[in-house]
Amino acid sequence: MITSPPSTPAPPPAAPPSTPITPAIKKVIKVDPTVEPSKFDETDYEDSEEEEENDDEYADDFTDDNTRSTAIDAAKLMTELEQLRKQLADAKIANENAEERVKMAEERASMAEAKEEEDIKAVKAEMEEKEEHDIEAVKMEMEREATEALAKAKEEARLEIEKANRAAMEANMLVVSLKASAQEKSKMAMELSAQLAKEKLMRKLASKKKVEPVLKGLLDATAEEEVKKAEPVLEGILDAKVEEERKMIEARLKELEEDQQRREAEGKEKDQLIELQNGLLKAMKWLNARDEVVREGPRVGDLSSHPGVEQVGIEQLEKLVAWFEKVEVVNGSGSKAKDGIEGFEKAKKAAAALPKEASSDLDDFDSRMQESNVQMNDLVMAFQSDLLDEIGRIWGRAKTLGVAEHYVPDDQGVILEQVRVSGGLKGVEGTVVSVKEAVLSLSDGFIHLADIMMRDSGGNGVGEYKEALRCGLIAMCLDVKCPSAMIKAGVGYEDVGMTEKATELYIKGIKAPGSNVVGEGTYHLGVLKINGGEEAEGEKLLESAATSAAKEGNAHLLTEIHREKGHLLEKNGRWKEASKSYGIAAELNPDAPEYSSAWALALKNAKLYNKAIKKFKVAKDLYTKQG
Repeated sequence: MITSPPSTPAPPPAAPPSTPITPAIKKVIKVDPTVEPSKFDETDYEDSEEEEENDDEYADDFTDDNTRSTAIDAAKLMTELEQLRKQLADAKIANENAEERVKMAEERASMAEAKEEEDIKAVKAEMEEKEEHDIEAVKMEMEREATEALAKAKEEARLEIEKANRAAMEANMLVVSLKASAQEKSKMAMELSAQLAKEKLMRKLASKKKVEPVLKGLLDATAEEEVKKAEPVLEGILDAKVEEERKMIEARLKELEEDQQRREAEGKEKDQLIELQNGLLKAMKWLNARDEVVREGPRVGDLSSHPGVEQVGIEQLEKLVAWFEKVEVVNGSGSKAKDGIEGFEKAKKAAAALPKEASSDLDDFDSRMQESNVQMNDLVMAFQSDLLDEIGRIWGRAKTLGVAEHYVPDDQGVILEQVRVSGGLKGVEGTVVSVKEAVLSLSDGFIHLADIMMRDSGGNGVGEYKEALRCGLIAMCLDVKCPSAMIKAGVGYEDVGMTEKATELYIKGIKAPGSNVVGEGTYHLGVLKINGGEEAEGEKLLESAATSAAKEGNAHLLTEIHREKGHLLEKNGRWKEASKSYGIAAELNPDAPEYSSAWALALKNAKLYNKAIKKFKVAKDLYTKQG
């Protein structure tokens, strides 16, 4: 029985979150966004020297009662003013203390929340480990019992076979012995019969010596005749006895053979039963994993359950991506699903060779699996519907900002518009995959727009970077195995300053099975390393990215890689190497004057003046052509 972890006392309420100030925002606004409250200025309430002299000049005027009363009132006012100043200073100190206590409370709340999450994860991990250990223990115990039972059955069968073989050998020896004994007895009987007949005749003829020769011949003839008469009778008796013994031995041998066949059948049934249980164990492990994912679905939250909120939060999309990844693991292509399906097929094959009642557990599993499929499909459809609603919102904003017009192909724009209008896939030209591709183009558009806003207009493009990140995460929800979606989400994370998550997704996209964006992912990872100060590692990654991009035939990416590499080499004063990188970029994109201009400048600084002059002329002509 699984028990829930002990509840943790609720942390004190935290202060409302403030908008994070990323380096990109600071760069745009060019001022420190934190503003200190104005401090209390005690000089506002101090007399100047001139005011003190005037006080002495007019001191003599305060002689009558009225003026004396006025002076007293003024003194009271000054006293009250001094008290107010003190109260104001005390209030300021109290305010600072309160702010410090609030800050400490927020920190304690954050630490408590983090600890609670760690405790939940630890308990969950412990539960999963225990469950895994229990299942493996049961499996090992079943396998041990089955192995012992099979060994015992085989040993018993071996002993019975040896026993039957010994009995057969004894029977054969008995038959041979009986035949030999019968032959010996027959011979002795015939000899005895002949002897008796001869003696009988000899006694009768003892007195008749005259006829002895005649009688002797007659005696021999009679004895021979008697022997011939007795021989068939004795042989018949012997054959009957041997036949009876043979039938008894054959019956015993048949009995032993039937017993051996019965034992072999029982052994095979035990083997099939063990195979059935092992297969069902794997299948049930798979089913339990699916049920856990289904139970976790509602905890992700309804993406459309926040009226008045125009956009889905990044954190909620991250939870949804994690849930869809778990769905993939327990569905057809995941490792747990493969093991479960293999176990189920083995169990079905074993059940076919067993009595019908042995397959009742298999029927129960099949029923539960059908119910699990229905529940999971309902959750997937509900989440996809919410995602499509969010796609429609993002597309509407993209149209307003001009992203749709400049960065999204027309055919994909048609799909996105149909999603926005219908609020789902009904009436949409294409499948979930085509919607995903359109969303990835939308992500590129928002990145370009944000870059322009940050660079040219001095505006704040963080909102557009976040829209790009949402598009990448939504694409991952629609296809969690898509390497392009992983890279796009990684770029979104990098643009909003979340470099650790960006690195994780770049590596994931590079290593994804059948990835066709190895070059792009390696390029972004290299740029991330360079921006983080790891220039040597970044340069190696750019070189690797260039090799991958060339293999993938991605000329645009190869141009960007050599531009970035040229910039790095230029920064470190390696002008000749920089000129080579800029030269490759310019040759890959000969219509872009900025590449030719950078090439010319690198040649100039490398003191290759003649070549530099030629490339400056090329750049000038291109700029003139562009107007």
